[in-house]
Amino acid sequence: MNFIEEKLTSVGRVTFAQYQHDGIKDADSPPIKMSFQVTNVRAIAKDCRVDFHYWSAITSATAPERVLVDKDGGFSLRDVQEVGTSTSEQVLKEVSSKAGRPELNFQVDPPTFVLFVRSKNSKESFRLYDGSLAERLTKALQHAVELCGGGSKEPF
Repeated sequence: MNFIEEKLTSVGRVTFAQYQHDGIKDADSPPIKMSFQVTNVRAIAKDCRVDFHYWSAITSATAPERVLVDKDGGFSLRDVQEVGTSTSEQVLKEVSSKAGRPELNFQVDPPTFVLFVRSKNSKESFRLYDGSLAERLTKALQHAVELCGGGSKEPF
């Protein structure tokens, strides 16, 4: 739990440019700047809980920075069903495809990674620049979930 708390706290603000291309229209959207930060991370072993403060913002060429989310969050490790890592580009592609827009393609610069935690009623995500750290945190969270009795109860 100390590892999880220390590493998530040390990530700091993650900022990247997001580029979008529409394959049907063969057109590019103006790039946007995305920023994410997690602070006040507390991994509490006796409660099997991770709490944090989450902040995200977007900036476009035509608008100043707009805060999208500024909230306290957290999850019980007992309720976690899945922990994983993906690239930001893969996450954006999946979201757009589920929204009925599979023709959209994305590029993220610099490359960033998403550590996601799916619980029964929520999905939390953490952005990182370092893919190997994202994988290590994924393994640490999966281990903590197992120790706390969480995880998917499906056999396959």
